[in-house]
Amino acid sequence: LVLLLCASVAHAGSVASPDGRIVATLAIDNEGKAIYSVTLDGAPLLAESVLGFNLTDEDPLRRNFAIVAETADSADTRWEQPWGERQWVVDRHNELAVTFRQQDPAAREFTVRMRVFDDGFGFRYEFPGRADKPETRIAEELTEFNFARNGSAWWVQAGDWNRYEQIYQHTAIEAMATAHTPVTFRLDDGTHLAIHEAALVDYSAMWLQRLTGTRFRTTLSPSSRGPKVVRTGAFTTPWRSIRIAADAAG
Repeated sequence: LVLLLCASVAHAGSVASPDGRIVATLAIDNEGKAIYSVTLDGAPLLAESVLGFNLTDEDPLRRNFAIVAETADSADTRWEQPWGERQWVVDRHNELAVTFRQQDPAAREFTVRMRVFDDGFGFRYEFPGRADKPETRIAEELTEFNFARNGSAWWVQAGDWNRYEQIYQHTAIEAMATAHTPVTFRLDDGTHLAIHEAALVDYSAMWLQRLTGTRFRTTLSPSSRGPKVVRTGAFTTPWRSIRIAADAAG
């Protein structure tokens, strides 16, 4: 665990991949926003990217956070798949879990669990149960993916009114609109990334909406009931997974 302090970040903790090439940082900025960033071989890969939520019946989980707990862990195990291209899967990663708590009377909080592997990283949100409000109603997830480098992407349009499946487009990152995952990116230096999700259970599927330039935000697929996610008690979100390789085959 590496503790960092800089002008734009009030408090931060970092975790590196087992080979040390990928480093992910969880922090709060001077506005009290929960953020993360990632470097590859010491160079920025994802610039400061916001974490948070809009809720349908409460104030947003977006600002005025403080870090109240940090834990580190690691794993090096192997497990067998019942089917698939590979019989055995190696799970070798380092982990950092950071709890962000809002500095208000409600003291609402969530934990972001970040796991970094030699070929990428993943993170999820973990919500504790609340005696004062047992049901969480999510209007939108505000997770950002703010690329520090330009490049191109292979993607399909999300949110069209008449169909889900589309023909893949290959465009500049800055020409993207809203895309289904998985999305594959090739940065100008040749680095390849693929953004997707895992453990999608009782939660709305993730789309990626480009905000400005090479900055994206999660948008959750619509629901017929109003809130895009309704969960009771303690729960976890799906993992937001980012694979990283030197080429498309990787």
